[in-house]
Amino acid sequence: MFSLTSPWLIALIGLLLAVVLGWAIGWVPRQRAGVWRAVLTQVIALGGSITLSLLLIGLALNKNNGWYTTWADAFGFTSATSVTHASRGANDKGVTAAPEAIGNATALQADPAHNPALPGYSADASGGQYLSVTISGSTSGISQMALVWLPPSYQSHPNRFYPVLFGFTGSPGSPLTYKDKLNVGNMISSLQGDKQLREAIVVVPTTFPGNNDTECTNFSQGSDQAQWETFIDSDVRNWALTNLRAETTADAWATVGYSAGGYCAPMLAVRHPDHYARAIAMSGYFAPEWGKGPQHRPVNDPTYDLSAVVKSTKPKVDIWAYAARDDKTSMTALTEFQKAVHVPTTLTTTLQESGGHQWGVWMQGLPAGLQWLGQVSPAFAWRAS
Repeated sequence: MFSLTSPWLIALIGLLLAVVLGWAIGWVPRQRAGVWRAVLTQVIALGGSITLSLLLIGLALNKNNGWYTTWADAFGFTSATSVTHASRGANDKGVTAAPEAIGNATALQADPAHNPALPGYSADASGGQYLSVTISGSTSGISQMALVWLPPSYQSHPNRFYPVLFGFTGSPGSPLTYKDKLNVGNMISSLQGDKQLREAIVVVPTTFPGNNDTECTNFSQGSDQAQWETFIDSDVRNWALTNLRAETTADAWATVGYSAGGYCAPMLAVRHPDHYARAIAMSGYFAPEWGKGPQHRPVNDPTYDLSAVVKSTKPKVDIWAYAARDDKTSMTALTEFQKAVHVPTTLTTTLQESGGHQWGVWMQGLPAGLQWLGQVSPAFAWRAS
């Protein structure tokens, strides 16, 4: 009855708040007591009112957003039990790792310490490094900050080219979450040490600036005509190919995202299979879900409805989807998308028993998704250096 998302719990807290406020306003001021007793009573009344108010707001927001669905989730006891389902054509037997990509790097690529596009680069960072860069899009006209991870061997192998993981955040969200929350660089290095994944570059552009719900799409209605898909797929990708030793083939590029980024990641792969062969979608969805602000695309727009896209274009991409079973929004979207997927498109789903829509799920999902990537992609599969 009093589960974390129960309306009865919210009603009970609301009733208790009303009682405490009534006591604080109607009874406490009328009491004639000693100074210290009066002060203590007022502190208790004020503290109780504030605590119950914050609790009521938190419970209402949690119910609306589905962050935590059980008390165990809220207190950090999220179940890690997962069940995997593979669609037709999914490869679960592993692949042969591709050879290391060795090529002739340009001056900018070979000497990152003197590349003005990579401020803060350290030639002594033997453990890999994160960089914050600014990418100015000549095609889209958009200029935004991006987070870049360069692997440990980047400085010592100036002619080696690397696969690229293209990351996307939720909304609101900052690229820095891939460093501060997920520490994707450490995850990749750990899996590389366990012979499950090879070293890779990570690029995470800003796609939801100032809480602007872009859905990573090219806007087509309203006064704001920003071209976010163009910024990502053209400007950011070309910036990476110019300034980083990034491999060029689609097999060597994969997308990953959580929450709203869990839509951006499969969208880029499905709509641009010539650029991205694989996508990792955590707690995502498969058609734009605009927030309360402006809706920048028409309702039921088939251009960005991924079910419609995979039915009509049948892109040769592999998608790995991860979600908690009690994340109703993600599960509903995933169930509908599964019906549309047919070879050569493949979809592998890994479902966590509980966890809702929050960081605990994504922190468990990302290493599992990267492990999957190392199993299905020759370019990301581990290979001895």
